[in-house]
This record gives sequence, C-alpha cells and structure tokens, in this order.
Amino acid sequence: MNNKVLLLGSEGIGRGDEDLGKRLLVNFLGTLLAKKALPKALFMVNCAVRLATNDSSAHDPLAELEKAGVRVLACTTCVKAFNIVDRVPPHRLSSMDALVDLMAAHEVISL
Repeated sequence: MNNKVLLLGSEGIGRGDEDLGKRLLVNFLGTLLAKKALPKALFMVNCAVRLATNDSSAHDPLAELEKAGVRVLACTTCVKAFNIVDRVPPHRLSSMDALVDLMAAHEVISL
C-alpha cells in the first residue's frame, strides 16, 4: 500500500446509513494501522475534510497514521468552504496542486 494514495470524498464508506458509513471508515483506518498496510498519503476533499478536525471521530486513527509516516492532507478550499480552518491542524492543509502531484506519482484508491 505504500505506493498508493487514498482519496476520501465523504465522511464515511459506502452508501446508505451515514452513521454506519462513518463507523466503517474509522474501523477501516484502524485496520490499516493494525495490518501495517500504510498508504503513502490520505487526501480528503469535500465533506471528508471534517475528518481532519481535532474533534472528529477519526482524529485518533488519523493521528496514528501520521505518526506511522502517512501524509494526512485536507483540501484547503474545502476546509474554508466548511468554515473549519480553525479546527484543522495547519500541517494537514493542502492544495489541489499537491493532490495532482500525488495522483501523478502514485496509484489512487477512491473511497
């Protein structure tokens, strides 16, 4: 997985029950850590940027992924659109330019 980029476009995985989708995503992130199946980066766009906040349900697994060397990035345009700039750690803010560079250099898995 270290040559892959995970692209998150929502706060959950799958369609249907939103709460279940959110729990599944947090479970997925924890499973990546447990199996040491670490991607090169995880890039969040649209409402997925809410996961990057310090008070999200995904805070702990995302912080652990960062400690393990995964780049955890949130689209700055999206963060500004949701008015959550003050709740996202500055080191996670990134641009579409960076996303395009990651996509050009690595395989992308969209969740």
